[in-house]
Amino acid sequence: FKDAEWSINPLSAEEKNGFIFGRGAIDMKNHIAYSLFILKKLSEQKTLPDRDLIFSCFSDEEKGCTEGSEYIVNNFPELIRAEYCLNEGGGFSMIVGKKKYFPIGVTEKGFLWVKICFKGTEGHGSIPSQKNPLLKIAKFISLISNRNNPPIIADTFFSFVKEIKQDQNIFLKGVFSLLTKSWSANFITNHILPSDKKNYFFAMTHNTFNPTIVDSNLFEINVSPSEVCLSL
Repeated sequence: FKDAEWSINPLSAEEKNGFIFGRGAIDMKNHIAYSLFILKKLSEQKTLPDRDLIFSCFSDEEKGCTEGSEYIVNNFPELIRAEYCLNEGGGFSMIVGKKKYFPIGVTEKGFLWVKICFKGTEGHGSIPSQKNPLLKIAKFISLISNRNNPPIIADTFFSFVKEIKQDQNIFLKGVFSLLTKSWSANFITNHILPSDKKNYFFAMTHNTFNPTIVDSNLFEINVSPSEVCLSL
């Protein structure tokens, strides 16, 4: 991270205006803090349940968990074997109308990491060519970013929207009713929902594609590459 982009020391956990600021304050040092606090309070109150409580914390989630939770599961499963697991997340809080909701995660979408490579002809930067693979990858990214692919309205999403509708005015009741229809869901997510809700509800109703990394076989700014790869 770049210190200059922070108004405070990113590793300070500084309290400001009622909030704690710092690297990882939301994802997921807050979860570590309140999990430890709960264990501390239970111990102090001597109200432990009739089973073991296991606190496990790993730091390599964003790198695939191979040296953290996956390693423990494969090599020392007895350390974390339990009947229930309380983990991070479960849904992001959101305000709809005048009410704030705290969703509970009851199902998850699967994921597939893909790397696609486009080949072309290497050339000098002073002579543009239609065989530059960057042009191919740009068209491909534009294609998969089209937000008109068919929606998938799962039963869990339908139930989720049904609960939200109960507390809304007539207009929002209509909007959320249309959000559960395959013929109108795209129009609602793309044109009716406010900007802070568009991506949230689109992801819940569609198979999504999200480009994350583009790299090539060359790194000279004055040479167009012969191959470019896209991770998504």
